[in-house]
Amino acid sequence: MNALMTSPKLLFSLLVLTLLLSISPPSCASVEDGHSINSVAPPSFPLEPQVADHHQKVDLTIYYGTLCSTCASFIEQLLPLLISDEDLMAIINLRLVPSGNVLVEGPNDTVVCEHGQDECYLNSIQACAISVWPNVKQHLPFISCVEYLAVKEHRLKEDVWKYCCQIHNMSHEPLLTCYNSGYERKLMLHYILETYSLDPPLTCVPWVVVNQKPLYNVYPNLLPSISFSNSNFRAP
Repeated sequence: MNALMTSPKLLFSLLVLTLLLSISPPSCASVEDGHSINSVAPPSFPLEPQVADHHQKVDLTIYYGTLCSTCASFIEQLLPLLISDEDLMAIINLRLVPSGNVLVEGPNDTVVCEHGQDECYLNSIQACAISVWPNVKQHLPFISCVEYLAVKEHRLKEDVWKYCCQIHNMSHEPLLTCYNSGYERKLMLHYILETYSLDPPLTCVPWVVVNQKPLYNVYPNLLPSISFSNSNFRAP
């Protein structure tokens, strides 16, 4: 039986999450006019199967862009509440998909990000982090650190992620290897195609999907523009 049906604790936790999301009225960051992910045909590249443990677990997937302020607030403030609960994480497959709101253009599948090339760069670095450190308890603290410093502190993109590696005692070399080898492009194209394939389609970010169903179709207009709390991250 589905874990969502058998776990009162999970149902309660998701309810708490939705209540946290409904503290303030504005909804998630809408896609910009003329920059919708659905305004062009899906790209032609293949998507490799993604391995996940679906046995008695709930799939919770967050689609986001790295320089979206609402996404950053969501990741920096709300997701740590989930991963700090060992019992809850035992029945959840939490995935982060840093594709954001993008276009794929031209014969070479050129990726164009809503917030410019800095966002494309940080999307790729975070995709590499997820690949290098697949355990969400490893890559989420790093991603949360990058989001806070890049969006709130407006730090230079490369300085930010290398500093976050340093304070979390992670080597930055595997991320550089991933990015410089071109593997980051393969990761990003896979994530982008996954985002293109959402049904119903993504209309804002962050876009939260529970067992392949978007949370905002059930609880519309829940995500606030959350202000940053005092962060544990110190600017370099």
